[in-house]
Amino acid sequence: MRVFIILGLCALATAQFRPVDVINNILGWNSDRIHGWSFEYHKTHDVLLVRNSNACYLVPVDDSIEKQLDSKDSRETFEDKIYQQIKSHTGESKGSISELRTKYHDIRGVAECFRHAVYDLTPSS
Repeated sequence: MRVFIILGLCALATAQFRPVDVINNILGWNSDRIHGWSFEYHKTHDVLLVRNSNACYLVPVDDSIEKQLDSKDSRETFEDKIYQQIKSHTGESKGSISELRTKYHDIRGVAECFRHAVYDLTPSS
């Protein structure tokens, strides 16, 4: 009987957490949405994926950009700059799914950008 009570309490405790958030934090994936665009930072692959329903932008992440992505305020400011840059088509060049696979080794990114136009985006200073 004690075993069932303990198992029930464990199930109740784990139900308090959203498993997707826990998994994403463990794997280093953070995401936001702005104006219909999804911003996903894949920390383990040093790439920020910015995508909507038909385009996928690859933003390489270095140490200075990673610091900006750490806090909510600076991350939102950076994402707004990237969004404006996408809208003005500055700093972008044609990319490919193959590049995402070979350069970043990001299989999840390949799946998310499949059947999207892929672009490389160099953040402006």
